[in-house]
Amino acid sequence: MSPLAVFTGIIMGSAVTIALGLAMVLVVFLILSGEHPRLIAEYGTLLRSFGLFFVLALCASSAFVG
Repeated sequence: MSPLAVFTGIIMGSAVTIALGLAMVLVVFLILSGEHPRLIAEYGTLLRSFGLFFVLALCASSAFVG
């Protein structure tokens, strides 16, 4: 395994983990937004961060596989 593949694997694993963590936070926010309306203001930032890390995870995964 080349050093670049190791580096790509580290980036892929980190990006996937962060994207999954943000997705779980999003689910919790969706559940709790009825009781805590101030969470609605955080949706934009949360969705943008999730989207960025999801795209990074897709790019790193495709680079790792192919």
